[in-house]
Amino acid sequence: MAIWKDKNGVLHDDMGGVAQTLPSWPHGMVLLPEEQVHALQLHVPTTAQAWAAHQGRAQAALARSDCTMLRVVEAVALGHTSFSAADVVTYATWRRALRAILEQEPPAAVPETLPVEPAYPANI
Repeated sequence: MAIWKDKNGVLHDDMGGVAQTLPSWPHGMVLLPEEQVHALQLHVPTTAQAWAAHQGRAQAALARSDCTMLRVVEAVALGHTSFSAADVVTYATWRRALRAILEQEPPAAVPETLPVEPAYPANI
């Protein structure tokens, strides 16, 4: 397999040379050196890309936990628990930490993990 780059920067796999025999094969492309191909295969995201992915995971965790918070509100309304119960406060604090990820500027080093999700609140 060889990787070629056309004048627009689009990469093409020559499928072991077979693609070069096709009439649709773009001409005027440049064969990338093996080192560049290897670097592309080991692509390391930029800090901005890594931060965007981290924020996406935080947003997804918030969305998944919305139902739990609705159940907390319902349980409080029914008198089964209170907003000041330790497990409810811990859960809400965790959600606040996720929201902080969405609101802050990219840090110098992007964390590999999100804050640890606490246990499901009792009496919910």
